[in-house]
Amino acid sequence: MKKLFGLVAAFVLITSCEKDELSVADNFYGDWRVLYLNPAGLFKNNVYPDDSSPRITFNPDGSLLLRLSANSCGGDYVISDVNKLNVAMIYCTEICCDDDFSLQVANLCRQASSFEINGQNSLELHIKGWGIIKLERIE
Repeated sequence: MKKLFGLVAAFVLITSCEKDELSVADNFYGDWRVLYLNPAGLFKNNVYPDDSSPRITFNPDGSLLLRLSANSCGGDYVISDVNKLNVAMIYCTEICCDDDFSLQVANLCRQASSFEINGQNSLELHIKGWGIIKLERIE
């Protein structure tokens, strides 16, 4: 009886952990619009002036697309643990000149080390020693 209880408890633990990780990843994937940059200690600093703010797409295959004011960037990311993030190899086209906000977003995305999902439509990318990039899901 103890063995049966132990097996059932292990099964419940394993399946519940997989489900939590899957829901975190499912909520992470998709298209996001940058709302603002928030250096540590400040509130909603560097708000983009309109709806044409930079956009980030996180694909399930580990690739990302970053659309700036003039150029597009691509790269890869890895989610480890529940909320750890490693962004690698961001490369950008150089068609024209991006605005300062877009350049700052591209630079900070390379440094993102973790994330936090707030509901289904709000995402924060955390940059260690700097602050956050606040994003909202694009429907």
